[in-house]
Amino acid sequence: MRKNRIAAGALAFMLVFAAGAPVLQETGVISSITAHAVDSNWNIKKYYDIGDFTIQYVSLGYVQIISFNNPDAEEVVIPESFNDGDNDYPVQVLYGESFQGCKMKKVFIPDTVKKIGTYAFCNCDQLEEITGMANVETIGDNAFTSCQALKEIHLPSTLTRIGTEAFAFCNSLTDVTIPGSVTSTGTYVFSTCANLQTLTFEEGVKTIGDKIAYYCGSLKTVNIPSSVETIRDGAFSISGLEEIVIPDTVQKVGVGAFTNCKNLKSVTFPAGATIIQSNTFQDCYALETVIIPESVERIHKGAFTNCISLKQIALPANLTKLQNYAFYGCESLETITIPENIKEIEEYTFAKCQSLNSITLPPALETIGVYAFYDCKALENITFPASMQKVDSYAFYGCENLKSAVFEGSMKKLGIWCFAGCTTLTELKLPQDLENLSNHVLYRCTSLENLEIPPTVTTVDKYALAACDSLTEVNLPESVEFVDEYAIGYGEGVIPETTGTVNIISESPAVQDYCKTNEITLNGEDPNQTPKEDLAVLEQRVKDMSKYLHGQVQFASEEAFQKNDINNDGIVNIYDWILLKKQVMTERETAIIPTEPEQIPTEDTPEETTEPPASEAPAPETDPIETIANS
Repeated sequence: MRKNRIAAGALAFMLVFAAGAPVLQETGVISSITAHAVDSNWNIKKYYDIGDFTIQYVSLGYVQIISFNNPDAEEVVIPESFNDGDNDYPVQVLYGESFQGCKMKKVFIPDTVKKIGTYAFCNCDQLEEITGMANVETIGDNAFTSCQALKEIHLPSTLTRIGTEAFAFCNSLTDVTIPGSVTSTGTYVFSTCANLQTLTFEEGVKTIGDKIAYYCGSLKTVNIPSSVETIRDGAFSISGLEEIVIPDTVQKVGVGAFTNCKNLKSVTFPAGATIIQSNTFQDCYALETVIIPESVERIHKGAFTNCISLKQIALPANLTKLQNYAFYGCESLETITIPENIKEIEEYTFAKCQSLNSITLPPALETIGVYAFYDCKALENITFPASMQKVDSYAFYGCENLKSAVFEGSMKKLGIWCFAGCTTLTELKLPQDLENLSNHVLYRCTSLENLEIPPTVTTVDKYALAACDSLTEVNLPESVEFVDEYAIGYGEGVIPETTGTVNIISESPAVQDYCKTNEITLNGEDPNQTPKEDLAVLEQRVKDMSKYLHGQVQFASEEAFQKNDINNDGIVNIYDWILLKKQVMTERETAIIPTEPEQIPTEDTPEETTEPPASEAPAPETDPIETIANS
């Protein structure tokens, strides 16, 4: 009974295997096969083991190898054909994963093979040599990925397609030629081939694929024929290229095509190009020379970001668009002239160009974006044309050597922190019709001594003129309706203290209220300075205090008492009298030196007077205790 169950199970397994073997769809892509039915002794739904190979017959009249069953063999010769007992059928397909992970060192691929499937030889890490394959048309995705010992590959002139990552991580490849017959490539075809030094595209190739040589750090030479029309995104990014001449036939260079080519020094762009795409040369740290043709109309986002060795670049006259981050971090760039057709310099376009000392703005420029020239430490002068409509926030923040900024036209508002940290700015001509001094707009402009504020200004925002240490006098127009906290007269910090060095001149009630509230000098009057009293009044106060100390008079009010408490210790005594006496002497500008020592009043020695002795004085008509009403 047990034997019958085993036999039945075995029979069921064979039936399932025979019935379940798929008719593989990928065989239909072989272009050289004529689609016609061929009678054979083989069942198209079965796999057959012949020698070291498992094969499948395809009704179109050829065989595909499904797997290789001797993975430890060092040398493999793939047969040209297999015989079904009556006829020979050519091997035209090496099916996906058919040799994956095998330990072979050499393999012969017969001329009958038209297609090498996906992952066919993937991870054959000891494979050094491939011969034959003279008529291969298609190499599938990852076909030879991680064949790390493969030293060379001869791609035939019949080849039309190379799949994604077909030769990725083949670290022993040094020189590869792509035939002109290739019309299609996947992405990352030769990516991370660590020792690939030369990549040649033969005449006939029209498109260089996405990231085809991505992360090939040893790649020094790329030969591009005149047939090439397109270089796709990231084609040579993070490679070791040192120089590249792009033929004039190339109409498009993709996004990030040369990103992070740290050794790239020189680039010649094709004469017919109209766009330099985003991040094309980003992080090309050694790039010194770029020749941009006059045909270029647009430079997109981050095209030259962090090209730290780029000292000069001539922008073409036809340029109409300069996008954000285009030259961000080009710290060696010294001068640049913006073409006349540019109307906007977008955010961060020249930020951190720390050697940029000269820039010419075009007469049609309308907008400078956020952080456009942030941290341009060498920039000394900037003149804004009359066409300007907007200078956005932080546009010149941290330009610590900017000495002069002149607006030739009108504008209603400057962005927040626009010139903050411009510590050497001494000349600033604000735009006409300005209505607002925005938040931190001139914060920490420590060298600014004079500032003419347009009569149209109505609001002064927080910290607008704070920490302007050299600005000792500011004339705020009567038009000002609102002054925010810490706007002027304060130092640095989140909650700064008043500097006490600025005099605000203004007839604006809002400004006057601000000065009063913040104890800032207004129209030359220091709010912390006690108003000067007449000398005669001071002398009378000395006499009256003497009488108080002798108990002859009392102060009329608490206010009068506090006024005579000169040292603010809560009592009026001999020390306050001495301080008051010194004020009198200061006012006289010379010390009082009496011929005889002046008797300082005490409780026991009354002050000398010219009045008659008390015994001879007439009787008082009122209460003997006088009041000092005005003391």
